[in-house]
Amino acid sequence: MRRLFWVAVGAGATVYALRKVSKVNAVATRLTPNGMAAAVNNLAESLRAASAELRTSMAEHEEALTEALLSGADRRSTESDAWEREFTPDFDDPEQYF
Repeated sequence: MRRLFWVAVGAGATVYALRKVSKVNAVATRLTPNGMAAAVNNLAESLRAASAELRTSMAEHEEALTEALLSGADRRSTESDAWEREFTPDFDDPEQYF
């Protein structure tokens, strides 16, 4: 019975040690030049995907804003409208500020 106990303890210690060694090996592999290059490539690919998604989202929002701005009243041109707007003061006497 004693021998069986110590065999079990030895087997458990071996499993524990092998797990620790495999974790250390995985960390050591990540810290090698090839592991670092793989990590940088993964980061670069993630950034490319995020920037592509951002560009498509910006284009969609720009299209929606343009549609919202130009779909109002009949507009001849956006430049001529800017010059034809009337001055509507938000205050009672405009002369007091000039």
